[in-house]
Amino acid sequence: MRRTIFGGVATALLVVLASAGTASAGPVSFTMTATVGGAPMAGTILDNLDWLSLGAGGGTSPQSGIIVSFGTGILPGLGGQAVTGFSVNVYAAPYLSGSNGIGFGNSPVPGSDTSIYISSGSTEANTNPNANFEILLPHPNSYYFGLLWGSIDWYNTLSFYDGLNLLFSVTGTDVDPNANGSQGLEGTRYVNFTSDTPFNRVVATSSITAFEIDNVAVVASPEPASMVLFGTGLVALAGVARRRMRKQ
Repeated sequence: MRRTIFGGVATALLVVLASAGTASAGPVSFTMTATVGGAPMAGTILDNLDWLSLGAGGGTSPQSGIIVSFGTGILPGLGGQAVTGFSVNVYAAPYLSGSNGIGFGNSPVPGSDTSIYISSGSTEANTNPNANFEILLPHPNSYYFGLLWGSIDWYNTLSFYDGLNLLFSVTGTDVDPNANGSQGLEGTRYVNFTSDTPFNRVVATSSITAFEIDNVAVVASPEPASMVLFGTGLVALAGVARRRMRKQ
């Protein structure tokens, strides 16, 4: 694992993990950038989650096509749900700053998110073992996912799957070395994930209260990095061919 910290407000992470799938599966490599006041990758579809109804109903987004579902566990009101504002010891709104609200319809003034966001609830002491939220991506072979991760805590975990096959996971301390649940500017980061292995499901859990996100981003038509490089190579070859023809 390699972590680089820029000015204490941004992190870049390159991780290589063994796949949790079959024995024939190879390692999974992914990159992560996590920045205070940051923004999603350019050219992506932005989803502010405001289409969700408050509570644990979930649904399909008319903005991006993602499907959001919640694990409610056994304690009513403390499982995954769409929420607003703050609830002491249950959830806290992400903090908007910089460019992490641009394109999502948020106010340009820095401050706590006043729109709808989603919370995982808590799995503390196994009293609420199914508390989580799950995002099913609109494409079966996605290589990118972005999200606004609020009040980052060390006990938050975000996991990426291909179906039931766990590909990789990150915790709050991977995103922010301090990860102390700050509800101010330094406690929220815009996080971008890019993987060399396609995924179609993202699951958030928290062993203590809670894991909150807003403003997700997905790609319109996912394309693996190898294909991008291949396309770039074809363009370069075409340029060389044109230059040769001009010389003749």
